[in-house]
Amino acid sequence: MNEKIEYILNQLTDKELAYFLKFKVPTYVKTTQTDILKYIEYKRKITKSQLFSLIDKDEITSNKEFLICKRCGSDKMFAYDVKWHIPITHFNAENEFASLYQRATGKDYNKLKVECFVCGKIIINPNNERLSFWEKLLKFLSLSILS
Repeated sequence: MNEKIEYILNQLTDKELAYFLKFKVPTYVKTTQTDILKYIEYKRKITKSQLFSLIDKDEITSNKEFLICKRCGSDKMFAYDVKWHIPITHFNAENEFASLYQRATGKDYNKLKVECFVCGKIIINPNNERLSFWEKLLKFLSLSILS
């Protein structure tokens, strides 16, 4: 087994490992999936059904003051830059700055997207911010007029 994979799996609690197995393992290539399943069976000495029973308990509790995943309760996150699509219906200083930045430099304005490492749930997506009813209406009308 790859030492990096084993190191990462050693950092996960049994509950985190259960969510990792359910949501993330299927996204890996078959050889990596096999390595992870062998690790669970031989190193952790726990069955898949025992792990999945931890998911069924569905109790997410944390006394930590920073971000936790609402799906699995983990605090293991990673962030990366994504191109921010500037909303045309939000009028604020950040949007104006981003627009000026793009025009002046010719480069995309990036923002951080935060994802749970354990289950893959998107925690913060700058391109999917919630809009109020009036903002949605204005966006719909502006798109209707433009098309």
